[in-house]
Amino acid sequence: MAEEKTKKEHVIMRVVFNVVLVILIGLLLLWRHQIAGKEYFYIAYAPFTATVRIGDKYYKNNSYNYIEPGEYDLIVEHEHFETVVDHITVPNEFNSSYGALESIDDEGDRIAADAYKDYQQVGKGSASESSPELGYEIEQYLPIQNSLYKISSDLKTEEDRTLSYSINIEAGDVYLDSAIKKLYSFIDKDPAISAYTIYLPGYENPFGDADRADFNEDAIEYVKKSYYATIKDGEYKFADTVRSGRYVGVVMCTQKDTGGAQYKTSRTVLKRDGDSWIILNTPYPLVTKGMAPELPTTFLNRINLVDCGE
Repeated sequence: MAEEKTKKEHVIMRVVFNVVLVILIGLLLLWRHQIAGKEYFYIAYAPFTATVRIGDKYYKNNSYNYIEPGEYDLIVEHEHFETVVDHITVPNEFNSSYGALESIDDEGDRIAADAYKDYQQVGKGSASESSPELGYEIEQYLPIQNSLYKISSDLKTEEDRTLSYSINIEAGDVYLDSAIKKLYSFIDKDPAISAYTIYLPGYENPFGDADRADFNEDAIEYVKKSYYATIKDGEYKFADTVRSGRYVGVVMCTQKDTGGAQYKTSRTVLKRDGDSWIILNTPYPLVTKGMAPELPTTFLNRINLVDCGE
């Protein structure tokens, strides 16, 4: 009697197992049929409580979705936020779409503040894909803050609603060189510091538009003539030049007193073009890939490492 009961239980278990297996196979086949011809596409719009839809169909936010190839108007909505309509192509280079909603009232500000990590995650994804060579490696070292200067990172929403990543250096003019030197102490990190967009909020550049100067074989003399209104005899010294093929990086230093502000170091890059020079950037405390996109970061780093000293 016990043996018959055991056999019966085994038969029931096998039947149940087979039924479950058939159901799972059926669901797998149905799932494969539903995703056939579709692309694995990641969608992330901060805050992640926002709803995402294409037409009348809703998709998961901060998640991968299966979407048929094509061009779509993707609509992102959230109460207390401005609705976003992004035109997307599926598939695209990274098979993803990132975005961030802007609040329209105080409650939206509160929600956005609570969802800070959502915005940070979206910003990292967006920036690493728009500039994959940059990544976010520098973030592990920032912010750097002391009584003299502050170096931090920032995410900005551009006019086309894309997010951009930058490094901000905030320092009084006297300590700006020290802040730049500290930032470039990470010179051996990958990616190179000069590959980042770097802003100096509040910095007033003493250099305006360049005057038209006749060609001079010497790059320093050409800079002197081009910026004569700012560079006058004895007020600037030239620390060094960094050369690479047709390019010359000119580094100039000053202790010039401009009503309490001391501008110490400025850097510019010139390109030799036949019998003339082309100034690639207005003299500035540092030069980056954004100012001279045609130049390798290794060359830009070398220019930024030239120290005027005391």
